[in-house]
Amino acid sequence: MQKTILLFFTSLIFSSSVIDTVWIDPDISKMNWIGYKITGFHDGHIAIDEGYVLKKDNLIVGGEIVVDMQSITVDDIENPKKNGYLVSHLKNEDFFDVSKYPKAYLKILSSKKISSKDMINSNVSIIGELNIKGITNKVVINSNIDFDKNISRGQLIVDRTKWDIKYGSNSFYDLGDRAIYDDFVLNFLLFPKN
Repeated sequence: MQKTILLFFTSLIFSSSVIDTVWIDPDISKMNWIGYKITGFHDGHIAIDEGYVLKKDNLIVGGEIVVDMQSITVDDIENPKKNGYLVSHLKNEDFFDVSKYPKAYLKILSSKKISSKDMINSNVSIIGELNIKGITNKVVINSNIDFDKNISRGQLIVDRTKWDIKYGSNSFYDLGDRAIYDDFVLNFLLFPKN
């Protein structure tokens, strides 16, 4: 009887997969944003403060990424005065109100394997909760993950109005060609700590 119980528990240990924690290296990982308006677009970067993912059986089963909202930059405007104006505007109450909400949080809930012919050949679809300005909404992120090297590339499309960012939105105001589209894009490239 004892031998049977021992064999049962041994089989449980070896059949269940181990969950690995992969810490993200914020110094070399990158996140950039693109915001579109009727007459064009702006883009820039945001720094990742810290984060980790939990992986099991070539899937992501949990984790959290913290983004430093005070680090927002604008890359497409060369004029220092105009650049500074837009950065300041993105940081104020019209957009991300970073003095009150200095961090944004992505909590990873689950994922599933996919095979997508998008620009990055996504192989994993991640379900998560994105918290911006104290408001949390579910999001779906398509990613291309190299599970051997623990490198992840992906894209997240965010409808900013779900996080109460309504400035310049034709969904709430009639702004014609001065409108800013509701969706903005976050592209990321994540590397693990050695």
